[in-house]
Amino acid sequence: MKADKKLRQEIESSVPELSENIAQSVDWERIKLSNEKKQTEKKKNVYLFRAALAACCAVILCLVIGLPFFLSNSETDLGKAYAVTIEVNPCIRLEANERDIVTRQYGLNQDGVVLLYKENYVGQTVEKATAAIVRKLEKHGFLKGNQVKVCVKDKNGKDYNSKQNTVASVMEKYLDEFGKGNVTIIDEDEFKRIEDEFDKDTISEYEKDLIIRYKDTVLTLAYEKKQTMLSLYADTESYAQKNEKDYIADLPCLPQIIAFSEKYGYELDFEPDEVCGDDLYEFRKELIKDVEKLQEAIEEIEEGKDEDDYKDMLKDIYKLAEDFLFEDD
Repeated sequence: MKADKKLRQEIESSVPELSENIAQSVDWERIKLSNEKKQTEKKKNVYLFRAALAACCAVILCLVIGLPFFLSNSETDLGKAYAVTIEVNPCIRLEANERDIVTRQYGLNQDGVVLLYKENYVGQTVEKATAAIVRKLEKHGFLKGNQVKVCVKDKNGKDYNSKQNTVASVMEKYLDEFGKGNVTIIDEDEFKRIEDEFDKDTISEYEKDLIIRYKDTVLTLAYEKKQTMLSLYADTESYAQKNEKDYIADLPCLPQIIAFSEKYGYELDFEPDEVCGDDLYEFRKELIKDVEKLQEAIEEIEEGKDEDDYKDMLKDIYKLAEDFLFEDD
């Protein structure tokens, strides 16, 4: 379909170069060594680093079809009172709570995932979100000669007729305004077909390519952190002495240690201006343990034991990023 092709081209051109954006978003050279500004700068840089990687994750998660390990969010599940399924050619689903607020959105097929790209209806009312979806369907030409199919099920999978009538009325209002298409209710056979197709979790080459790009980006950042830790381990060797309590007057690699702790939210067990040999001895012990853990995570991704299961691959990549690159404060 031309509209589908046009929309995909639009999205392809807007997908960011993840590694480049991350590199541009984080300027660790600006880290200040002043004790007065230390905490402020730490929060700022950790925030920037996380925001950049979070954006990287968000692009991928938006574009991968049927990811149960991400879509099953306990907070949103608790807010689920009913689900609205809308099908034209794109097929999408909105979940809402008792107050008719959208708590979750996802595509039920590839076109649905693409349609929702860069759109966020979570937090909006179902009525407002439905209206916006119909407008977008019209904008991209999906309403020409097509029926808009809809159904609403409660959290137990039963028909929720009162909500269904409301959603259908909203859709009919805008379809009349556009003079295109009409609303029909998805019957049980059609609903089962949609569910079965969604359960297959088919991922296109488009999504596979994005996952590989995300993998390369995260591995690059992981290796960067590993190299930084190994450098610090080597640079502190001659100063690290167990049970040595005297302060080191001039530690050449102190700026690099501070920069490392700022960049990765790594908690130091000593004050930068009061470093002794024993502190560095313990620091190096923890550092090499973290290097080993990070290397294990890297190898698990590189070995690609589930190369054909892109969902599992993405899950492992995301876990590596969260465990080692989204350090806690």
